Amino acid sequence: MASPMISIKLKVPQDAALYIQEFPDYEIAAMALCPAVANDSISMGRAAELLGMRRMDLIRFYGRMGIPFFDENESELEEDIRNAAAALA
Repeated sequence: MASPMISIKLKVPQDAALYIQEFPDYEIAAMALCPAVANDSISMGRAAELLGMRRMDLIRFYGRMGIPFFDENESELEEDIRNAAAALA
């Protein structure tokens, strides 16, 4: 369930406001939460919960914006796979 919404005053260049106003409120809120998700201040699941979205919908939204869900490099991912395989053995 989404948290109650509040209004936040945001200063943007006047010419940019025209473009920003085209976005639905939930997309603007998701974009505002993006830095907190990216630096792990809040989990993707919690951000989705606050926005009243399904986690996979938020992952897809961020993906369309070019924000990866997985931020590991290839060697970290390979290590995770090895650790998971060892744990299942």
